[in-house]
This record gives sequence, C-alpha cells and structure tokens, in this order.
Amino acid sequence: MRVVPTILAGLAVISGVFAKSIIVSFPPETAQSVVDTAKADFKAAGGEITHEYRLINGFSGKIPDTMTESVTTWSEKYNANVEEDQVVTAYDNGSS
Repeated sequence: MRVVPTILAGLAVISGVFAKSIIVSFPPETAQSVVDTAKADFKAAGGEITHEYRLINGFSGKIPDTMTESVTTWSEKYNANVEEDQVVTAYDNGSS
C-alpha cells in the first residue's frame, strides 16, 4: 500500500505552504532571560525554532501564516526585530 507515504508527502507540502520562516533578533544588550522568554512565547504561539544564533542575539524559526501578526506584535514587548527569512545576495549579475 502506498497510501500512507502519499498522505505524508501531501501533509509535508501543505505544512510548507502554511509556514513562514522568520528571523528574530535582539539588541546586543538584551538580557538572556528576555531572549529565553521570547523563545518560550514563540513556541507557545505554535512556532518551531530552527536555529539559535550566537553571532547575533536571536533565533530563526517557522510559524504558521496565521501567527505572523501575533509574533510581530509581541516583538514590541521584547524590543526585538522580526523579519521574514529570505535569500540575500551581495552581487547582482543581471540574470534573473
């Protein structure tokens, strides 16, 4: 039976459609306890932390599209910068 693998593949595609990758960063002077509380709130809101940064004070993760506004709102509470994760290039060779 190939029904289960097909269902699992479909669910993986659907979950990717409804998830948004974001980066949450904090000013360097932010206390670790504030970052830890923000991470706990992020998880409680349905988010999944995919990476914790050491060079910058922050983390990245995935959230359901429906939670984007909520995370942006609570970011003000923690003085955090929330932005959608995207590809950034340093050189544009003109071929798009």
